[in-house]
Formats: sequence, C-alpha cells, structure tokens
Amino acid sequence: MYKIPENQQHVFNAVAYMIEKKLLDIQLQLIAHHNPLKQVSIQYDPIKDEQLLNKIHEKLNALYQLLAEFCVAYQVPIQTVNFKKELNVKAN
Repeated sequence: MYKIPENQQHVFNAVAYMIEKKLLDIQLQLIAHHNPLKQVSIQYDPIKDEQLLNKIHEKLNALYQLLAEFCVAYQVPIQTVNFKKELNVKAN
C-alpha cells in the first residue's frame, strides 16, 4: 500500500475529521427536529415523514461507511475528544 508522506498526512486527517463533524452536525439537526428539546427562541418544525427520516438515516450510515473506508485506506488515526475541552472551545 502507498504510504502518504508525513507532511501530507495531516491533510487526509483534517478532511476525515471535518467530514465526520459535518455528519455529526446533520445527526444533531435530525435530533432537534425529531425530538422535543428544550427551546426558548428557536422552534424546529417537526419531521413527520418517517420514510424521509429512514432515507436520511440510510444515507448517513452509507456516508459513515465510506468515511470508515477512507480512514482505513489513508491511515487516519482516531482522535480522542475531551468533552470539557470541546465545551471550552465552543464557549470561546
């Protein structure tokens, strides 16, 4: 298998992490639209179309599978995320 030069590996890592963050954002939006969450100044229109939800979940699962294959092929390491540190970053 082709070994990516170390000075270029960070690009593959960043792409994988960015894509996974976007997929996670989509999942969070689905949760917000499908489940009653505590809201004050935002109100999400509920998704009532179960077929649409199922299709979205199928597509998300397919994208996660492709991302997993990408990570294996390009040796993208798993990044451990600390909850407290992530909250601090979002707060700033």
